Amino acid sequence: KNYPTAKNAEWEFDRKKNSYEAEFYVDGRKVELEIDATGNLLNAEENILIRDIPASINSYISKNEADAEIMGAKKITRGQSVSYDVRITVIGNNGRTHDQHLLFDASGNLIKNH
Repeated sequence: KNYPTAKNAEWEFDRKKNSYEAEFYVDGRKVELEIDATGNLLNAEENILIRDIPASINSYISKNEADAEIMGAKKITRGQSVSYDVRITVIGNNGRTHDQHLLFDASGNLIKNH
């Protein structure tokens, strides 16, 4: 019901977790879900468009990673908690580029730079 345009979902049952895992695409973006045996959503990871990254996160990146280019992002839901994993490309002191992942909470606070 949350993804009415999803097509060709692949389902697996995880015996260890006693949950179902689904993977599918919506409008070309990958979505992965974990659902318990009674149908409750446990976890979700959804690729999002760069334009859909919350403004507070864009502001943080503009201020603290001014030379970075945003390459992609995921919205991650774990129970009631929402976070965003944003992949950026940064030019290092040696002139080479490297990717970094910035993990933010739903309010746009940086949790982890990895």
